[in-house]
Amino acid sequence: MKHIKLFEAYLNEAKVINIIKMLTPPMNSDANRGKLDTVEDLEEIKTYLTDPESFTDDDMFIDDKGAEYFIDDLIGKNVKIGKETILVNESASASGWSKAQLDKELKELSDGARDAGDIEDSMAFDIADSWISENPGVELAIKKYYNATDAQGFVANRIA
Repeated sequence: MKHIKLFEAYLNEAKVINIIKMLTPPMNSDANRGKLDTVEDLEEIKTYLTDPESFTDDDMFIDDKGAEYFIDDLIGKNVKIGKETILVNESASASGWSKAQLDKELKELSDGARDAGDIEDSMAFDIADSWISENPGVELAIKKYYNATDAQGFVANRIA
């Protein structure tokens, strides 16, 4: 029995990704297009990985072997940061949005756009961007409930 527990512990440890660095676009990305800031403060990386509403596809993580990961690669995985191991979790329930509430809001947004008349694609994307920024957690809920990787595009398609 003791050997089985040790083997299970070994397998669990083997599945852990040891993140040592995060690469992220600078705050003013227009002026620094293509450049990435390096974050090596493990506490800052941990804070980011435990806050699903901060996840973006632009950030990259480097493990102790030099392998590169995007946030989607880490979701559902055990990640070691310093001495602590965390499970990277993307939970829309933490964002406070139910599927029914999201469906209702999207329908109201779509109905409002339809009542406004002909909306061009660029305007639909602007409306979607504004609506997402005004509704914390909605981007995470869209990803969870609709498996949409581009929440803005998803909402814009509902509007246009």
